[in-house]
Amino acid sequence: MDLKEREAAGHANDFDPASPKSFVGKVVKGRYRVLEMLSSGDAGYAYLAEDRIVGDKRVVVRILTPFDGDEVTADILAEERVRLSHLNHPNVARVFDSGAYANGLKYLISEDLDALSADEVLSIHGRFEPARAGKLIRQVGQALGDVHKQGILHRDLRPANIEVAAADGEAALKITNFGVSSGELHEENIRYAAPEVIEGGVSTVSSDIYALGVTAYQLLTGDFPFDGATERELVKDQRAGYKQELSPALDEFFAKALSPDPRARFVTAREAGEVFAAAVSKPLTLPSAGKVLTPSAADLKDVQGASDASDEVAGSRSADADADADDMPAWLRRSPEPLHEPNAKWLKVALAVFVLLSIIFAAAWIYLLKRQPANIPANVNSNANSNYDPTETPPAPRDIQAPPNSTYFASNKANMKGDLFRNFVGFSIYYPKTWRSTGPQEGNEENRGKFLDISKKNAAGLLEEQLLVSYYISRGTYSDDLVNFPELVKESNETLSKLIPGFTITSQGQTTVNGWKAYEIQFHGGQKESSDPLQVWGRRIWIPAARPGVRTGFALTLLATSNAANVKSSADVGVNDDLAKVLETFEPGREF
Repeated sequence: MDLKEREAAGHANDFDPASPKSFVGKVVKGRYRVLEMLSSGDAGYAYLAEDRIVGDKRVVVRILTPFDGDEVTADILAEERVRLSHLNHPNVARVFDSGAYANGLKYLISEDLDALSADEVLSIHGRFEPARAGKLIRQVGQALGDVHKQGILHRDLRPANIEVAAADGEAALKITNFGVSSGELHEENIRYAAPEVIEGGVSTVSSDIYALGVTAYQLLTGDFPFDGATERELVKDQRAGYKQELSPALDEFFAKALSPDPRARFVTAREAGEVFAAAVSKPLTLPSAGKVLTPSAADLKDVQGASDASDEVAGSRSADADADADDMPAWLRRSPEPLHEPNAKWLKVALAVFVLLSIIFAAAWIYLLKRQPANIPANVNSNANSNYDPTETPPAPRDIQAPPNSTYFASNKANMKGDLFRNFVGFSIYYPKTWRSTGPQEGNEENRGKFLDISKKNAAGLLEEQLLVSYYISRGTYSDDLVNFPELVKESNETLSKLIPGFTITSQGQTTVNGWKAYEIQFHGGQKESSDPLQVWGRRIWIPAARPGVRTGFALTLLATSNAANVKSSADVGVNDDLAKVLETFEPGREF
């Protein structure tokens, strides 16, 4: 085989961004055969692959979203990915290899984990018990600090990127997706981003520690520390600082970890994890529960290592923290101020205070050990979705074969602007090549934007069928959105009645779309006072993500006119027409 033949064979296995599903079956690095597509999202695409050299070994191949930033940052990201391939940490998912295709798309090959993410645990069970939250955050902080010392940032730390194993032990959790994010903000990670990053600053060790603080708050309470509905409101809340009351120790931790000033945060992630683990060992009041929780003896034992040094760690930097900071590359350091020499008088006062606090803490510990563990009522749950039905989960991903003469479309946040960027939802669909496609179309004050607008016209250029894919503001699940649907119906009535003469809702209620639980209205309208009246039938369908707390759902509008031969009523739309074949291929994304 000559050089040109070898190059052609190599390019045959390249990733084609226009047809991501065609990547299944291809071979990466001449070794990893792609088995199936796992997910698509803002960070790129993820695929399950098998190692053809090591039997029964599965890996994850991640095709990364192109980075459009400056060359310096691009070089830093490339250097970090090389370092990741040499990193072996019990609490970090292994990155085995990385590379790039001829078209410039980069990829990572990493460990395939058989575990639930902390985000999935939150969705299923609600908030973590304080002792478990403390233990997990301490491990995350230790691992994150260790990786920071290697000159590597995460840039997208959140519960979705923390895998939690069923068993305890050294590898009870693993941080995933190091090297995947370039720091680009999107719907899933913006609430974990530090204010300086949202305002356009670069990611640093301090912004990773801020994300660790938000993650700790979410695991403990099932909610977020700041409630801004828009980027501007979120930054305004962040800049105002943390102002809640969980317990003195926790309030002090969150005020420091979530400080709007990067220099005021913890110096290292390890220090932050230790302080949080110590803080949750003390009585606290969860926001929505309104009840003081006192750790049991078992809880105290679980965080005993952190509790013994709680006051010392909370009051000053630990020796490990200082060592970690000294070992960091210069470009990762945040604080421009030099370290001060210790003052002997201050040390004596601090030692006296420490001894006194240790005596008080020991007495409190003995008291807590003798008390019965606090019972938490069944109705006390700070999960933000009180109506959550645990049976509501996304259906299994489908292997959809491309219909003949069809065009594949997958929404990509990189192509979105305005409201579509802020409220992005991922999905894929196939539609006939003969159909006309427009979109994405950014919204305005009157109407939401559309990710996709496809239509079929007859030989005379008259509309027969149409599908529009947009978004709506959701609470994440069908049961939680029940209170929203009446308002959505009212809003649709006001909007569609302006566009369709004689608009009338003919029915409404629960439905399913390709296994997804949804709510729909069916409607009818048209030009009645005409020699050749055009009738319009349609359906508008709202599909939640089937994950609690996901604030954006899918809004589908299906239309058919009297020009369509097989449509005689609203019930025929998406059922007896060509639109039915298109709707059958609609597949929501799984990375919410």
